[in-house]
Amino acid sequence: MTLETAIMTIKFFWPLVLGLSIVIIDKGQYLRAETVTLSASQRQQLRSLDAKIILPNYIPPGFRASEIKILAEEGNGYAVLFENAENSCFLVEGIENARGDDGLELEGTLALNSPLFGEGYWLNYGTPKDSELRQQFPEPDLYSDWMKMGEYFYRLSGALIAREEYDYPNCRQDISPSEAVKIIESFGDNN
Repeated sequence: MTLETAIMTIKFFWPLVLGLSIVIIDKGQYLRAETVTLSASQRQQLRSLDAKIILPNYIPPGFRASEIKILAEEGNGYAVLFENAENSCFLVEGIENARGDDGLELEGTLALNSPLFGEGYWLNYGTPKDSELRQQFPEPDLYSDWMKMGEYFYRLSGALIAREEYDYPNCRQDISPSEAVKIIESFGDNN
């Protein structure tokens, strides 16, 4: 069996397993994804939604999927929290009704080229460019644009959103923007 055949086989079975460490090829480099381990009840929670479940195929070393929230207040959806022992975290969100962007132009942006969603989306990070807004919102933020598939919208968001919108007080540190891009560009349909 060739490496390419093995990788395609792993990618095919990924939605069924959700507990397998995966090796993917990214622009000629081998990346080892940490294990996405979801309990049977967590998998059942996600499958109960009438949505495509989008999760990353690449997770930085040391991170794990630690909690899932099923969202009902603003339409159906979910948020999966990934964290490590150093209180770094990120969320993968999927919701029926995207809230739109927050209107803040942040210091940094990186273009995303997602095999699943295509081009034209951005990762936004840092503090607001506007000095008055930076005084109001001094903490750095990290989030991607909402990416649409069917009736749902998906994104990666960082520690600030995890603390303020999802009440995860231990999320103190963002992943790096380059790591966030790798994660987003590895998003896969896990139905």
